[in-house]
Amino acid sequence: MSVVTEDKPMPGRRRGRYPKEFRVDAAGLVIDQKRSVADVARELGLVEQTLGN
Repeated sequence: MSVVTEDKPMPGRRRGRYPKEFRVDAAGLVIDQKRSVADVARELGLVEQTLGN
């Protein structure tokens, strides 16, 4: 017996936005304190690329 599946698009994942103050503070940790993006991202629980963007 063959199972037929209907191809349905996965519902789009809605991306949340971080509040402006959070983004400014996170960037400040990298720029002002001369810390690496990876270090700050790890501390804040973010993906490195997210913070790097």
